[in-house]
Amino acid sequence: MWVFDLATLRFLLVNQAAIATYGFSREEFLSMTLQGIRPENERAALKHYVESPRPEFSSAGIWHHRTKDGRSITVDIVSHALDWHGRQARLVMVRDVTEREQAMMALQESESNKSAILKNALDCIISMNSRGEITDFNPAAEATFGWTREYVLGKTAADLIIPPEQREAHQMGLKRYLETGESRLLGRRIEIDALRIDGARFPIELSLYSVEQ
Repeated sequence: MWVFDLATLRFLLVNQAAIATYGFSREEFLSMTLQGIRPENERAALKHYVESPRPEFSSAGIWHHRTKDGRSITVDIVSHALDWHGRQARLVMVRDVTEREQAMMALQESESNKSAILKNALDCIISMNSRGEITDFNPAAEATFGWTREYVLGKTAADLIIPPEQREAHQMGLKRYLETGESRLLGRRIEIDALRIDGARFPIELSLYSVEQ
């Protein structure tokens, strides 16, 4: 938390949490302006933001700040108008969300990689959730089974591609895996019959894998 002067952007007050997060001493903070903790490419945006009309309480959203040792951190900013001994000022609350943002970026990268693998794989890849509902159906699966991805999402594999006489065994196997975490088929390659959109049967090689999310 800190208080800054709207006219000069100079720090007027900082608390211990800000000192610990940014690494500057109290004396160093009080000799600086807000520009001192901003990367060069955000300083113009900061100036524009501060000079624009603001409500008494304002959420500034996500910004990047610079610590004393040069690290870049991602912060979520909210502020409140304040009269500081006759000077227009704002009280700023800062929340460090660096780890959250890094985790989100890693997840997005992981999802992009997964999407590329699914799209370009020559083998059929069908993903299901714990209820047996299809959550992904790659282009190879579309070409092989005849169903579109949009149609099959949310439907069960048992109803679409598993022959009627094998559906009960499939559902019992899924139930047993959810209850015990054990399956005789995980990691193995087996041969079974499957159904195309027109009801035609054909033999496939099937491998099952569990993915934690």
